[in-house]
Amino acid sequence: MPRTAKRKGIAKMRNVIAQRAGAFLHDAYAGPHRDKRIARDFNISLRMAQYLRSGYHWTTERLAQMSAMAGPAFDKALYTPVSSVQHFSEMGDLHDRLARLEAWREEVACRDDAGPPPPPRSEVGRSSGETSERDRSSDRGGSSP
Repeated sequence: MPRTAKRKGIAKMRNVIAQRAGAFLHDAYAGPHRDKRIARDFNISLRMAQYLRSGYHWTTERLAQMSAMAGPAFDKALYTPVSSVQHFSEMGDLHDRLARLEAWREEVACRDDAGPPPPPRSEVGRSSGETSERDRSSDRGGSSP
């Protein structure tokens, strides 16, 4: 028997339907010990309940079971398309982030074009030919007072 036939339609990776089902399950079973209650209602292990709540391993049988338990609210949450308002708000967020990234990139490019950074303050005011008293004494092998 091929391996895919044994899996019974398990969606191992998270897809949109599995993510929505997990989110609905998370909201429907609010409060403490939600995984235990999910495990009891679905007759599954505690770990599998955690997977389902995270949006993993949803089968068509489990989707049908949840639909029977929750009714049309689950079906509506699962199959309703995303509203255009939500799409536009997400697009606005992306445009804002892209604008901030572009501004940062231009700032870095301007810094690179400006040349090397200025010297530290201790060296400002000294030309390359000037030496301090301490430098002269160390050149002679003496110590400074």
